[in-house]
Amino acid sequence: MPVGLPEFVENPENRCPVILLLDTSASMSGTPIQELNRGIAAFKEDVIKDEQASLSVEVATVKFGGSPQLAQDFTTI
Repeated sequence: MPVGLPEFVENPENRCPVILLLDTSASMSGTPIQELNRGIAAFKEDVIKDEQASLSVEVATVKFGGSPQLAQDFTTI
């Protein structure tokens, strides 16, 4: 029986959508944006280290500092 979505055959885990809302306004310059970047890196590292999370978490990022903008649509890490 052919299945139209090969990603679900390879990875049958339920998906866990995560949306990161990232403030990129001028008030985030310097230390605040560095801390934000460190937090994103730590989140990514933790998801990769967790076998179940690495198979189920799908992340999208929306940046704002004026009008919100989709920076990255849902993808696995």
